[in-house]
Amino acid sequence: MEKKKSSGGILVGIILIIVGIVLLWWNEGRTVKTTQMISEAKEEYVDVASDKISKKYNNKLIATTGTLETKGTQDDMFNIKTPGAKLTRIVEMYQWEEKCTTNSNDVETCSYKKVWSDEVIDSNDFDDTSYTNPDSMPYESKEFYDNTAKLGKFHLNEELLSQLSTNEQVTTLDENTITQYNMTIENNKYYTNVKNNTPEIGDIRISFSYNNSGTVSVMAVQNEEELSPFVASSGYKLYELREGTMNGETILSFLTEENNSLKWILRGVGTLLVIIGFAAMVAPLQRLANFIPIFGTIFGWISGVITLVLGIGISLLVIAIAWFRYRPILSICLILLAVLAIILAKKFTKKKEVNNIPNQQ
Repeated sequence: MEKKKSSGGILVGIILIIVGIVLLWWNEGRTVKTTQMISEAKEEYVDVASDKISKKYNNKLIATTGTLETKGTQDDMFNIKTPGAKLTRIVEMYQWEEKCTTNSNDVETCSYKKVWSDEVIDSNDFDDTSYTNPDSMPYESKEFYDNTAKLGKFHLNEELLSQLSTNEQVTTLDENTITQYNMTIENNKYYTNVKNNTPEIGDIRISFSYNNSGTVSVMAVQNEEELSPFVASSGYKLYELREGTMNGETILSFLTEENNSLKWILRGVGTLLVIIGFAAMVAPLQRLANFIPIFGTIFGWISGVITLVLGIGISLLVIAIAWFRYRPILSICLILLAVLAIILAKKFTKKKEVNNIPNQQ
């Protein structure tokens, strides 16, 4: 289905640039505060045994490891019992999904396909109102925990247990439950109400998985047998559960690696949003320039370079300003680098313009 869109490229571009800048700013603050939290934790934590509680470590940051002791979890609605400390029920519904694309002439085309989704897809705003989805799920996705679970002498609450993976699939379901909910088994994973292997809009499928870890490690503040979050001076909290045998140094090493990875991923996403934003703003001008093929090609090349350089330059400036409070020397270097990039881009594009003028005569 097609419809003519009003020219909103400039507005969309401005929104994308703002979102990109906000994301970059927030990410730098998050990175610095997380780094400070890890640094403080390195100075304060102590490795302790989990099979006994020493009062001298009360109100101190500890790291401990041992066997995860649990009585298992259960989902009473579907009469499922598992030996792990965490059980996950995922409910999906077969629904219509809309995807719309816009071509260079501002014409939008929408297509529709059937998908399994664990969230209700709102069809009220679909371009084609003949495609409709149910308004709600008959059951909800949910997580279940063993509130009696322990790591040696330490009690593990839901906030810690929620960090467990659910890596083991439930492959059997009580016959009475199958009959009650009119379920069939699919690929030893899903329990569905699909008839003749042909799902229809509104059909449901459910999967269950649980954690089967034997050993876990925790870094938190000791309060007798209870564990609470470590709050750094930055306000960030450290309340970590990891599967496997790890000491404090290993846990903090993983946190450092994850912080650095997320930092660069979000930097890339933020910068890309800013670049796309500038591209969206110049898109209407590009369409006008395309009426003269040669001029359109030149304009496209120049605007592409400027868009790329502006996006990177502004992103560097945002990152530099965000870091100024914490690392002023690095911040100044980034600002100088951003300014230099913009100056070089201007000189480069001007030179290209001059070189191209005689070729068009």
